[in-house]
Amino acid sequence: MKNKYFRLYSTSKLVKGKDKGAAYILDENRIEIIPLSLIEIVELLEKYSIDECRKFINSQHILNEYIEFLVSKRIGCVTEYPDTINSVDEYYNTPSHIFLSCIEINEKSTFDLKNFVKELNELLCKHVELRILHDDISLDELNLILGCFEGTTIRSITLYIKSFSKASLNILLDIVKKYKKVSYTILFSMDEDKMGQDVIYTTKNYNDIANAPFNSNVLFVNLRYFTEAKRYNPFYYKKISINKKGEIKNNLICKESFGKYCPSKNPLQRIINNKSFTKYWEVGVDKIEDIKDSELRYAIFPSYEIIELEGKYYFKKN
Repeated sequence: MKNKYFRLYSTSKLVKGKDKGAAYILDENRIEIIPLSLIEIVELLEKYSIDECRKFINSQHILNEYIEFLVSKRIGCVTEYPDTINSVDEYYNTPSHIFLSCIEINEKSTFDLKNFVKELNELLCKHVELRILHDDISLDELNLILGCFEGTTIRSITLYIKSFSKASLNILLDIVKKYKKVSYTILFSMDEDKMGQDVIYTTKNYNDIANAPFNSNVLFVNLRYFTEAKRYNPFYYKKISINKKGEIKNNLICKESFGKYCPSKNPLQRIINNKSFTKYWEVGVDKIEDIKDSELRYAIFPSYEIIELEGKYYFKKN
């Protein structure tokens, strides 16, 4: 009779926190909170067969209960062929020099949007948050703005746009549908809150959205985010923003600016080669005092600037 082994599924990852642990089931986008003792038993099970583990564990009942739990939650399985279950590579890599850009623009903005998007394309940018803050943008202007992204490497655009009159709303939505890169649209300062197909209507104004407080209950549970958070800081890494004044920043909420965008004097390639711009890219959540002991640290978006004090990193909360 062959030995039986317990193995985690390749997309299941166990993370220790200070007081408890978490099982990340990445292919199902969910997390199970677990005791630290369960993780310790799984570490034994990774080295020995189930029968061999019984020699190290006093309570056979707890061992059986833990294995049953892990199997019932689709975190792992019992098998006679442990070598057939391979671990997923946790190395995060993207060919993009900039992965995501947040662009803020209004009727007073004077920076060259077309050239900015052209440079994002050269940096292989994949995603854009486009925040159109005009008090009264014409449909022709909207067409011109969205047209800048056609034929680029950018795969998806999340579009934030101010309220439209009911008379123009259907035309607006038709325009948005024409541009396939627009994945969904948030219309703010509307008369009511509701969900449409690929459209969110909200009564919140732009400042409410832009300055929304950090929410540790919002979790991102997927393989791409997990592998990025294991090594890098998702708030900073390969992100670049431009505000309505044309100032380049790591993120729109950051106070530090890396100068006004100018394709000839201050191009994006020069900015991302600046060590001051990339200094926090590799300050991952394991290095941040506020979050390093949380079992959920690889699923929480760390939406704060970072400050360094005496060689340690903290969230800058004011």
